[in-house]
Order: sequence, then structure tokens, then C-alpha cells
Amino acid sequence: MGLKTTIANAASTAKVATLDLWTSVTYKAVAPSAYNTSTGAVTSTTTSTSLSAILEEYSEIQIDGDAIRATDLKMTFLQADLSGNPDINDLVTHDSKDWSVLVVRQDPAEAIWEAQIRVAS
Repeated sequence: MGLKTTIANAASTAKVATLDLWTSVTYKAVAPSAYNTSTGAVTSTTTSTSLSAILEEYSEIQIDGDAIRATDLKMTFLQADLSGNPDINDLVTHDSKDWSVLVVRQDPAEAIWEAQIRVAS
């Protein structure tokens, strides 16, 4: 078993041990699917996945009012819980609101995704 697999297994075990910290969300992967040459409109396809994530507020030091706003959340979830890679065009539904994915980062072991999300306008 390689180091990446060991870390991914440890992250999964940690999730089980800390279930009270995780929140159910719906991750909506949005992908362009067709371009209408007559209207110039692009239609998109949305694939929804229910998963658990840790949602945190950013600290006052991190909030600059522009790149990170006081209402933004940091969302951390296991890579194994989402097929494919998250993208900045995607949405997350939490508390009956859609949140836009602004930034996506992956840990070096490729076990965890971290996303900055903001209430969609």
C-alpha cells in the first residue's frame, strides 16, 4: 500500500471518528453541454452528488473583503466522496441556498478537497 492510499484511508477513518463535525450538502457539478449557434447560448448539464463536508467560517485574519468575504465558507470533503474533480463553475447546496465554488485546492496526498464557497447571487 502506497503513502497516498494510507493517507486517504486515514482521512476516511478520521471522518468516521468525527461525524458530528460533518454536514450534508449537495455538490452540483456544472458542465457545458451544448452550444446553440442561432442564439449563442450555452446550455449546461448539472450532476448532483450528496456528500458530507466540514464547513468553516474564515478567520478575521483571512478575510480581506475581496478575495475572501466574511460570509464565505471553507468546505473540506474527501476526494473519494466525489467522482471527478470539483471546478469553479460548480455549486453547493447548503441550508437551502446555492453557494458558488470560487477556489478549489487539493492536498498533496490527493485525499481531501478544500473549496472556498460563497452564496450565489
